[in-house]
Amino acid sequence: MKTGIYKIESPTKKVYIGSSVNIAQRWRKYKSLNCQSQRKLYNSFVKYGVENHKFSIIIECDRNELFEYEYLYSSYYNVLSNKGLNCMIAGFNDVVMQKSKETIELHKSKIIGKKQTQEHQEKKRVAMLGRKHTPEAIEKMKNRKISEFTRQKLREKNQKLILNLDSGVFYTSLIEASFAHNICKGNLSSMLNGNRKNKTNLTYL
Repeated sequence: MKTGIYKIESPTKKVYIGSSVNIAQRWRKYKSLNCQSQRKLYNSFVKYGVENHKFSIIIECDRNELFEYEYLYSSYYNVLSNKGLNCMIAGFNDVVMQKSKETIELHKSKIIGKKQTQEHQEKKRVAMLGRKHTPEAIEKMKNRKISEFTRQKLREKNQKLILNLDSGVFYTSLIEASFAHNICKGNLSSMLNGNRKNKTNLTYL
């Protein structure tokens, strides 16, 4: 049983990168077209035939290294572009999951026209009021470590770490910080950038 990262190349040279703790078993599933959740890969199999795709193992690694290697090779082969067959790239540690433009548009199309009732909106608002992390969660977040790899990815995306000066907890995005403190993302951005008075205990690192 081999654990690691594999590559699938279509007849049109498009690439899919995946990971598995049992690569042989994963390949058997593909041969039976048991991969409908991977829409682009499934469509390629149906159109050209599974047997006409090249399957290879890129690297064998430990189970706990799978997501990091998958992220690195997925980025290298640019699998979310029109050259790839992935719909998304799984995140790991503090690196967030990424989705292809087609996947994002598909999700948007499913929710367009759907409106939440006032009752549902009120329930969400009440649920968010006073939302706080438990002491255990705060301690866990304080002990999180940001790798240099993650810091570099944040710099490439022009993102900054946000620190809670009181608790010592840090956040890797405005969305994460605004959700944790029940603050509008736009208002929080203005306060952290100095465009408005900062009424929070948050600051950019």
